Order: sequence, then C-alpha cells, then structure tokens
Amino acid sequence: DSLYADAADAAALFTELGRRSAKLPPAAAAPLFTARGRAAARAGEPAAAREAYRRAMTLDPTLAEPIAELSRLAARDGDWSQVAKLLASEAALTTSPPRKGALLIELAVVYGERLNDAARAVGLLDEAAAHLHDDPRVLDLSARFKLSAGKWEAAAEALDQLAARGESIADAAERYHAVGAAAEEAGDVDRALTLYSRSYARDATFRPTLERLSAICFERAQWDNAWKATEALLTRHGPSLEAGFKAILLARSALSDLHVGQRMAAAAKLGEVVARSRSYAPEAGIRDVAESWAGMHLEPRLLAGMEPRRRQRALARAQEAVLLADGEAARPPPIPGTEPARTEQRGAVATAGRLALEIVGALALAEGRWEDALAALQIAAADTGFEPIRRAQFLLAAGDVVARQGGDPAAAAPLHARARALWPSAARFGRPPEMRG
Repeated sequence: DSLYADAADAAALFTELGRRSAKLPPAAAAPLFTARGRAAARAGEPAAAREAYRRAMTLDPTLAEPIAELSRLAARDGDWSQVAKLLASEAALTTSPPRKGALLIELAVVYGERLNDAARAVGLLDEAAAHLHDDPRVLDLSARFKLSAGKWEAAAEALDQLAARGESIADAAERYHAVGAAAEEAGDVDRALTLYSRSYARDATFRPTLERLSAICFERAQWDNAWKATEALLTRHGPSLEAGFKAILLARSALSDLHVGQRMAAAAKLGEVVARSRSYAPEAGIRDVAESWAGMHLEPRLLAGMEPRRRQRALARAQEAVLLADGEAARPPPIPGTEPARTEQRGAVATAGRLALEIVGALALAEGRWEDALAALQIAAADTGFEPIRRAQFLLAAGDVVARQGGDPAAAAPLHARARALWPSAARFGRPPEMRG
C-alpha cells in the first residue's frame, strides 16, 4: 500500500505498470493489471481501475483478486446486484474451504440485507456450513434470514443452538422477541410465550417483551407471571408510559395481585378444613382447588383473609387506574374512522377503568369501609358500560350496605328496586307474578 500512498505517485505507478504489462504474456501480465487497477483507484480514477481489473480477469480467469477488487468498487457504488455476481464468481474460483465458506457468508449477507432475498441467503448459508466447521456466524445469520423468510420455527431453533453452545448473541432479547412475535402471529401462542420468556431471561427490562408477557399471561389467568411482567413494566418504564396504557397496566397488576393473594388465602382456608377433618389430602390437591376457587372472581372472604400489605398495594394501583381512565374519558374522542388505534385503545382504557372500580369497591367491602364501598358501587351501577345484570348486582350490594350496615332499610329500597328493574329474573326477587300459581 505504500506504493499508492500519494495520488501522484499512484498515477505514475499506473502508467509504469501499463508499460511493463504490455511486454509480458497473459498469465504474467494479469497480476500487473490487478496492481494497475489498485493504483488507478488510489489515484481517484475508478473507471480506469475497473477497466484494469476487467483486463486482468480476461487475461487470467482463474485469478480471484481482480474480482474481489471489482466487488469492493461495486459495493462502494451501491451496485449490489453486481456485487452478488462478483462474489459468486470469486467463490466459484476459490478452492480453499474456509475462504469459500467466508465468501458464501458474505454473499448471503448481500442477498439477505441488500437484495431482500432472504430465501436465497438461507440457501447460501447452508452451502457455507458445508465448508466451515461449526462457524457461529452461519447460525447467527441463519436465525436472522430464516425469520425474514417466514421460517420462524427454524429461526428459533438456530437461536437456541447458538445459546446452547454458549455463543454470545447480539441483541438476544430483541431477537427472541422478534421470533416470539412471529410465532404469536402464526397462532402458536404457547411457543411465543416460551420465546418471550427467553427474551426476558436475557433482558428483564426490554419493554416489547414485557408488554407481551403481561398481556398473554393475564389473558391466560397466569396470575403470578402476569403480575411480575406488569409490575416490571410499571416500575422500569412508568415515566414513559402513555396515560391510557398505564391505566390498563395498573388495573391488570391490581387484579393479578389479588388473584395471587386469593389463592394463598384459599389454600390456607382449605388447609384448615383438611386439618379439622383429620383426613388426608395431598398438598397439590389443595393448591388445585384453591387455584380454581380464587381464580373465578373477587371473593370478599378471600380478600379479607389475605395480608393487608397486598390489599393496600392492589388498592393503590386500582385507584390510580381509575383516575387515569377518567382522564382519558374526559379527552375529546377521535373523529370516527380517523384514528382506529386510538379508538380501540380508548375502549380498552374504559374497560380497565371499570375493572379498577370493581376492585376498589370489592376491597372496600372486604375491609368494612362502607362509605367507600357505597360510593364505588353507586358509580359502577350508573356506568352503562357494564352489563345490566352486573349493574343490578352493584345496586343490590349497595342496598345491602345501606340496609345492614347503615341500618336504613327504607333508604335501601330504591336501590333494590332499580336492581329489580335491570334484572327482574334474579333469584333474590323470586318468580315474576305471572309465573306464580
């Protein structure tokens, strides 16, 4: 390279090499034309450089160096189709397995990243693997391009093979998340959950993974994992969360937390029953029954039986969710058809607000805070977003609070009457008059 250090010297060398090559036979002249091309490139004459490299290729078709130099020039110009052709030619000429494998990898990258042909890139990587012994680059790139080619199962397998070999995986959390998202889109939620968990294991702060773990685990009533993922989102990304989405997460966290607490309270109660009956019941059986009991709904007896610290934590989350949901409801609605994503989000936030309000009311009932319970129940009963039967249940509960805890059956009567109007077939009211006889 010292021969080409100065542009003027490079130009002089270009001329001298041309003079010398004219006196040599083709096989001997070809390397000089390659050197002449390098001199021209250093002198700032790319057109002359290309001509020299092509001349070298004509004189000796088995010479790989001019092909490589032309490929570098084409890459500099962004002519990736030409780069691919030249790399393929160079790989065909190379007899060294490591060199051939390296060229095939380079060619795969051009197809996968520059020419948007991931399927071709995957095929080239398979060829490269035959020439390279356990080269981690093959697995790494295979995972990338197989995912781009729509083969997410194969991409996941390649990532797992890399991990099993102890190889460092750049952006591992992001890549496992991307494969998990492809699995979820394909309808394989079980596999997606596994892949998201692997993403989480590599970066417990990666927000897209936390969001999917929170949503999927909540939908599947996997309360422990739902609470952990949701709390991680709130703790690590709270300041950057949009208010409506934060309301959804707060309500999700509160409900998941309470279900975990209910299960523990149910297991304790069932354990006491078993101890009193002096009959054998396996611990796993108690847990299964407790899980079923606690997972159905918010049960006041179980809420009252859980540790106060958990109740207070869930209450704080639910109260904040109600405030944020009310704030979202106060915003002007989007023009119909103009912001479908915001419209959908708005509906989800409203649902989260109702869920949070139920939690606030249920905890107030469980703790005997009758004024708070009555306020929450009456707000919920007036919300037409709830089903009529659910609103009737709120009114019945509110009436019972007024009658039994407030000692005012007369004031409770209108609440019960409103409940009956919404739910006339409720067992509490007996059969309608026309059905009696």
